[in-house]
Amino acid sequence: MRKWLRALVWAFAGVVVGSIALLFVTAGSELSQATRSACLSHVKELTQASNLYAEDSDGRLPPAAGWADNLVHWSAEEAHGYGCPAMKWPGEEQDRPPFYGYAMNRFLSAAQTKTLVEPEKMHLIYDSSNLARNANEYLPAFPQPPRHHGAIVIAFADGHAKALKVER
Repeated sequence: MRKWLRALVWAFAGVVVGSIALLFVTAGSELSQATRSACLSHVKELTQASNLYAEDSDGRLPPAAGWADNLVHWSAEEAHGYGCPAMKWPGEEQDRPPFYGYAMNRFLSAAQTKTLVEPEKMHLIYDSSNLARNANEYLPAFPQPPRHHGAIVIAFADGHAKALKVER
């Protein structure tokens, strides 16, 4: 009878520990999804602001040098500091400059939007390992490892954004 009771207690303890572990994994996954969604929202708004900038600038996207500064009037993103929400200082709850984490494709610097061939395939603003404000690159320096559970966030010149899984 005692062995049966001991086995029951151990089984109950195993179920409790397993449930707690599952809760932590699920909570972490949901937080990661929320961060990815916020990042997607940020880059999408920045790309839309770039297109609004172009409408007011003879159809030209902002110049890569100073792109973030040029979008202040067309975007509410200044409140977020143009930063990826996954960028945090170690041990802190809040992000703070200089962690921005986005870059603009330098090939699209001051480009005429009507001359873009397949803008739905041209990355405009994306997750970058270059953390400087107004970061811009000819070749994307994607963060390694990706910040969003194996995915990088990219906004395209046509205004849509995606989180793309990186295969190792």
